[in-house]
Amino acid sequence: NQMLGSHAGFVQANYASAVDAYNRILQRYPDDVRALSNLGAVHAARREYAVQESLLVRAIAVDSSVSSLYTALAYAHLNQGDYNAARRVLDKADRRFPGLRGSRLAAMSVAASKQDWAAAEREARARATARDSSVALDGVETLANIVMTQGRLAEAEQHFRRVAALGGRGGSETRSLAAAVRIAYVQLRYRHSPAVAISTINTALARYPLAKMDESERPYDEVARLYADAGQPDRALEIITEATRTRADRQRGTDDNRRWTAGAIAMAERRPWEGEIEIHGAAEGIPCPICALLDLARAYEVAGKPDSAIATYERYVHTPWQRRYETDALELGFALKRLGELYQSQNDRTKAAAQYTALLQLWKGADAELEPLLADVRR
Repeated sequence: NQMLGSHAGFVQANYASAVDAYNRILQRYPDDVRALSNLGAVHAARREYAVQESLLVRAIAVDSSVSSLYTALAYAHLNQGDYNAARRVLDKADRRFPGLRGSRLAAMSVAASKQDWAAAEREARARATARDSSVALDGVETLANIVMTQGRLAEAEQHFRRVAALGGRGGSETRSLAAAVRIAYVQLRYRHSPAVAISTINTALARYPLAKMDESERPYDEVARLYADAGQPDRALEIITEATRTRADRQRGTDDNRRWTAGAIAMAERRPWEGEIEIHGAAEGIPCPICALLDLARAYEVAGKPDSAIATYERYVHTPWQRRYETDALELGFALKRLGELYQSQNDRTKAAAQYTALLQLWKGADAELEPLLADVRR
C-alpha cells in the first residue's frame, strides 16, 4: 500500500487513490509515521492544509526525532496563513535540530509569503553562501527569484545564469533549463521582447534537450506555456505532442497542469472561451493555489469580465503560499499595476492608489529600466 500510495499520489497525481491507499495502512498501523507524513503531503496537494496539519501533529507525537516533519508542519501552517504558528514550529525545530537544512528555506518561505521581501532576501543570501554546494545553489536560485520580484532584473539574471552554469556542470540539466525559462520571462514580461525570449529558450533547449532528461523531470508544460505566452502556440503544441509520447506522460494522463497549458495555448490562438474554461479548471485543481490565477485573471479580462478579473487578481495577491517567491517573480508587480488600473477604471481611486502604492514599495529599489513604468504609476 505504501508503494501504491506513492505511485498514485506522486507519479499519477491520483490523489483520491493515494488517500485510500494510505488510509488502509493507517487502519492497520495507526502510528505509521511514513504513512502519516505521505498522506499529509497528498492532502497538501489537494490544498487541504488543515488535514495535513493534523496528520503531522500525530506523526510528531509518535516520533519527534524526524526533522522533516517539523518543516512540513511549518509549511502547513504557512499555507493556512498562520505565520506565527509556522514560526513557532521552526523555532522548536531549530532548538531540537541545530543547523537543520530545511529550516532556513522554510523561514525564507514564511517571509516571502508575508511579502516581507527584505527578510526573505536575508535568508536567501545566507543560504547562497552555505558551505554545502547544493544548498548554496538552492540559495542562489531562490535569491534570483526574490530580487526579480523586487524589480532588480540585472541581478536576477546574473544569479539565474550562475544557476544555469552550475546546474549544467552538476548534471542537473532540468535546473539549468528552468533558469533559462526564468531569464526568458525577464525578457518577455519585463522587457516586452518576445523575440529575445524565444531566442533564449531555443538556445537553452539546444543545449539541454528535453529528450535527454529523465522523463519524470522534463518541464514540458512550463516550456510550452512560455512559447504560448510569447505568441508561438504552434511550437507550444509541438512540445506537448512530444510530451504525450513519453511513458511518464501516459502514466499520468491529462492532469490539471496540462489543462493550464491547454488554456494558455487556446488564449494564444485567440480561443478565449476555451482558454478560460481550461485555465479555471487548472487554477482550482493544481497543488499550487496561486500559480494559474494570473492567467485566469487575464482570460477574464479578454472575456470582458472585469469584476471576475479583479477578484482573481486580489485572490492572487492575498493567498498564502509556501513558494510565492517563484510566481511573484513573474507576476506580482504586474498584478498590482493591473489591479490598480482596473480599480481606476471603476473610479475607485482609494483602492487604485493602494495598489499603486504597494507596487512603488515593492519596486523601490528596481533597476532604472523600470523607471518609465514607475513614473507612470506615480502619476
